[in-house]
Amino acid sequence: MPYPAWALIRPLDVPALRGKVVELRPVSGEHAGAIRAAGAVPDIARGFGVPPATDERLSVAYIEMLDRLRGAGIALPFMVYDVHGNVAGHVGVTLRDINHGRVTLGYWTFPQFRGKGVTSDAVRTVTEWLLQQDGVHRITLHIETWNAASVSVAEAAGYTYETTLKRWEIIAGEPRDMLIYTRLR
Repeated sequence: MPYPAWALIRPLDVPALRGKVVELRPVSGEHAGAIRAAGAVPDIARGFGVPPATDERLSVAYIEMLDRLRGAGIALPFMVYDVHGNVAGHVGVTLRDINHGRVTLGYWTFPQFRGKGVTSDAVRTVTEWLLQQDGVHRITLHIETWNAASVSVAEAAGYTYETTLKRWEIIAGEPRDMLIYTRLR
């Protein structure tokens, strides 16, 4: 399958999206403080490679890396805002397999925003937008087996369990089993 036209344009256009209780905006330099704060949350830092909160330079470098990935057509990074304009988390879309109609979505949320519907609305909003894009037929989530909250988010956003992949991803230096949840067009 050829690459869809929208995925060929460089840098990729990351639109602002609005859900019921969230707004998603492209990651930019203004988010260095949020990335630094995320580095202080152990499950976010461990699972997403966010740099330690103690080094502001690395937070800026992390955002620059996300921008390079966007520029190369590999990723669409979004910051999630709640209805009060607070940064609540992040949703990232990986386009490594877009030529096969597949994308992967990942997300994290600051602890104070968990359990409030923010994350499920953000995931649902990005998912619905992706499914409207030419060439996207399958969106996959990889969820660590211990993460019941993320399973709830996936199910609330309309994803269904597909399988468990053994020792699928290296997280914090160790191979981890991952639950695979999908949405199909």
